[in-house]
Amino acid sequence: MEITEQDRFVDACRRLAGKGLTLWNPGVVHKQAKVIEECAGKCDVGGWLSQGHSVSAYETNVEDALAGAREWPWIRIRAEVARPQDCDMVILANGGAPRLAPEWLPHAKYAIVAGDGTDGSLESEIIMAGHNVIDELKIGVRTVYLSRRSESPAVDSPNPKSSELKMAEVSA
Repeated sequence: MEITEQDRFVDACRRLAGKGLTLWNPGVVHKQAKVIEECAGKCDVGGWLSQGHSVSAYETNVEDALAGAREWPWIRIRAEVARPQDCDMVILANGGAPRLAPEWLPHAKYAIVAGDGTDGSLESEIIMAGHNVIDELKIGVRTVYLSRRSESPAVDSPNPKSSELKMAEVSA
């Protein structure tokens, strides 16, 4: 089975989401995070987290929403656009979701935001929305960012981009 660029993209989003939730709850005892995935597609990222966390996904394409519900039975999925709401993590990785970052990030402790291009404009939007970029992965022309709300307590290294947890550019 050939691994596609989309497979690598989904894997990068999942890895950064897992890292963010580990930073959110560094303790030994598991706590269920409130995770929201907007423009969820088939819920490839949020669905993966739904076995251990409270995940709500929103997707306006009914066929994709149904496919996500079949694949990930623990996820709560709605065929609509969500209004920004407080959560532990928001995932804005599919379709037009990155343009929602300015609205959503002030409500989330952590975020996964992905977009096309490497000009740094998405990173600037994340910072302007009150988040600090903790890590990033580049997959082809797409970049996936893990960010933390600025006032959230730092539990990782003082310079996380240079830490051992930094996941180098994903290559084919």
